[in-house]
Amino acid sequence: MKPTIDPQRRIEDWPEGGSPASNLEEDSYKESATLIERAKDLASTVGEQAKDAASAVADKAHDVSSTVKTKAGEVAATVERGASEAATAVADTFEAGRAYVAQQGAAGMARDVTNVIRRNPFPALLLGFGLGIMIARATRR
Repeated sequence: MKPTIDPQRRIEDWPEGGSPASNLEEDSYKESATLIERAKDLASTVGEQAKDAASAVADKAHDVSSTVKTKAGEVAATVERGASEAATAVADTFEAGRAYVAQQGAAGMARDVTNVIRRNPFPALLLGFGLGIMIARATRR
């Protein structure tokens, strides 16, 4: 409620500290103090919320980095295992080929190729045609 000012009333008639000017000054001081306190509270609340948000972001970033580190380790182990299995398969195939050549010799290999061509004549023709094209291109350059 706003104080009303009676223009007919003299300042001397007002009680001590009760003049309209002093009341207005006191009210504005109280309002400004209240506003300052509210601003401080709001700034404190905003600061706390910012700290909480930063902490939550840091926690999420830590969780993501931990997950990525774990998954990277799992992928590395899988790749290492796959590479090891591939190397073992290549070594085994090479050893089997070496044993075949040692056992059969050139005559045995030629006999096996002839048998494969007799059993699969059409794929053998396509293979021969493809090899012929590749050789022709290689010698043309």
